[in-house]
Amino acid sequence: MFSQKGYAGTNIRELTASLGLVKSSMYKHFSSKEEIWNTLLDELIAYYDAHFGSPEHLPPVPDSLEGLVAMTMRMTDFTIHDETIVMTRKMLSIEQFRDERARDLATKHFLMKRKTPWPLSVITRR
Repeated sequence: MFSQKGYAGTNIRELTASLGLVKSSMYKHFSSKEEIWNTLLDELIAYYDAHFGSPEHLPPVPDSLEGLVAMTMRMTDFTIHDETIVMTRKMLSIEQFRDERARDLATKHFLMKRKTPWPLSVITRR
């Protein structure tokens, strides 16, 4: 719901109903909508990091231009078609102007460049 309506447009009653729960059951696990929001962000960060958003999960640097293109296409396909990543992009796009943490995540995942450039040998090798 956050990715469809944003934080302000999502209320606890609709959120719990969409999950097949009642409002009181949600408050047994979370004290507020803000806590649900922050837990959701934590889960989305962990999901992204586990798939390739952290240095530990990046594939090895390819040793050919063809390998680089193939790796880039696999990563692009994942970011375009993975339902969780698509939902995350929508949510961060909506909330980056309201929430500092969402803004930082959107900046990190949408705008940040590689900290280290690709080795020239990978780019120029044929």
